[in-house]
Amino acid sequence: MKTEKIFEILTEGSGLIIWKITDNSKTYFIYNHSEYDPTDSGLGSNITGKYNSFRKPFNIIHKKYDWYIFTLEFVHEDYREYVTKKLIDKLNQKNQRAYELHLLDQLETALQGYLLEEFDKDTDTVTWSFSAKLTPNQSNQIILKELNEVAYSLNPEISSYFVTYPHFLNYFKHKSHLDLSDVVLGISFVYSWMPTILKSVDLNKEDTLLQILNRAKEGDDLSKKELAFLKSIFNNSLVGTSKLLHFINPEKFAIWDSRVFRNLCKEEPHKYKLEKPETYLSYLTLLNELKQEMYFGNFHKLMIKKVGYYITPLRALELGIFYKGS
Repeated sequence: MKTEKIFEILTEGSGLIIWKITDNSKTYFIYNHSEYDPTDSGLGSNITGKYNSFRKPFNIIHKKYDWYIFTLEFVHEDYREYVTKKLIDKLNQKNQRAYELHLLDQLETALQGYLLEEFDKDTDTVTWSFSAKLTPNQSNQIILKELNEVAYSLNPEISSYFVTYPHFLNYFKHKSHLDLSDVVLGISFVYSWMPTILKSVDLNKEDTLLQILNRAKEGDDLSKKELAFLKSIFNNSLVGTSKLLHFINPEKFAIWDSRVFRNLCKEEPHKYKLEKPETYLSYLTLLNELKQEMYFGNFHKLMIKKVGYYITPLRALELGIFYKGS
């Protein structure tokens, strides 16, 4: 008999757990709700139920409690999508605000993603959505090992990308402060690399735009909200935004596109995942972790040799991942 914990919520003095039991060819689920009695007066309880699916005991919890206000300790990956969907439905139904969720970070940790709140001031309503974290199906050590193999066999084609790249970087390197002309030229550089034309650039919020991009040039972290703002300015494209940020500060920001996503995650780059600022931030976190791996220095040197000029650590990793599926 095999027993697996599927779902667990902890509250002060009690716990709700759903177990999955596999016994020969039979599978069933046990729901256990225990309450602790610190007075030893017999007021504690231990309720157990047996069910033929996960959804039945979970929906008992979901209907009876606003369980998201407690500590969501664990959700098994096979049931995470269903739990997340039910949570989003309930948050929208109750018009729940993010500032009211004191354990939001814990929810995101257990669900392996980001809960996103959009508030409409005109209607005083909230719309919640969810974006899964970027989760490569390999350890960082294995990823870097494979990237080293890519670097050894790499013979990058001499294309306009490799010819123009150092010139784009050099332009921004010698700018102490970016103005609107620099931004227009920069996004034009970007779309000379893109398979689509630049259909939309909104320069009406010039002050905010320049403030964010100059902070990026200085090496500041950008928030999800700031990335979403930049994306809305530049053709509603996070891919294009990432390239502009990389040209402005190649030590801090990496290029992000559908091929990198596909090679890294081994899945198709659906737009709702590819274009989420949270996914890009997860990608940057992963690259910065890979930079700390033992053999990264050798990989970086080899990539510089293959390209023929200096490239930053983030550019080396992005190129390695880009060519990984070749």
